[in-house]
Amino acid sequence: MKLQNVIGTLAIGPGNDVERILREDYKDYQGEMGKVGILNVAHDYDNYQHPKGVVYLHCGLIDGPPDHTIEWHNPNMAEDYVAAALGLDYLMYSCDPVFVHCHSGVSRSCIVVAIYISVIYKYSLEAAIEYLSKRYERARINPGHLQIAERASRTLLQVRPGLCRPDWREHYTTKGG
Repeated sequence: MKLQNVIGTLAIGPGNDVERILREDYKDYQGEMGKVGILNVAHDYDNYQHPKGVVYLHCGLIDGPPDHTIEWHNPNMAEDYVAAALGLDYLMYSCDPVFVHCHSGVSRSCIVVAIYISVIYKYSLEAAIEYLSKRYERARINPGHLQIAERASRTLLQVRPGLCRPDWREHYTTKGG
């Protein structure tokens, strides 16, 4: 299994690992809140069946070749990143554990978690990516995401500087994050 915890009970990995957990043993993963949260950030990964006790959000992001910006697919793409980070925030507030995935669990899922970390810890996006990369060696963020993610991170810091959980760092640090 390639799912890996990166902060507290937040894990990143490929979509097929998340689906396997849901089919086989998701109840073994249910934490103190009794709900498993899943954020699917792959735009073309099918909405799969999920059992009761699972909160599923799909906020599809487009991936593309690393040698150019992927924003040509959607000029408002930063808004999609903001929506994904807010969805992650909601799941972190209401579920335990939370799984974030795209197809491979190396680019889109990582950039959304990095945006989230940058807002929560008030890190630069670059520092958040470095923080994440130390905890998740599979992180290989497509350079096409970086400029868009930087705008999304700045937007979130202006609009929702603390997101839902102002005590996030303390809460997840005490859980081993």
